[in-house]
Amino acid sequence: MPAHFLVRYAGPAATFYIDPFHGGRILTANECREMIGKPGEADVLRDATSRQILVRTVANLFRTYTALGDPPRAEAAKRIIEILQTG
Repeated sequence: MPAHFLVRYAGPAATFYIDPFHGGRILTANECREMIGKPGEADVLRDATSRQILVRTVANLFRTYTALGDPPRAEAAKRIIEILQTG
């Protein structure tokens, strides 16, 4: 999901989404789509690949290091992102 990361649980009786950034709030697929203003688009809930998860995580680190004024770590994170996106 753009600008937000959710965990999907797909069990035998139900599928729902967990929002770890808001106390583990439970959401339906429709609630997730409404949250980003795209109530009819199923594509926003597609699975992320392992590589996409890594890029998002390291991008968060890059933004954090940049905000903290830590250029060496920000540059290292940027290099990791470039490697992940080309490999």
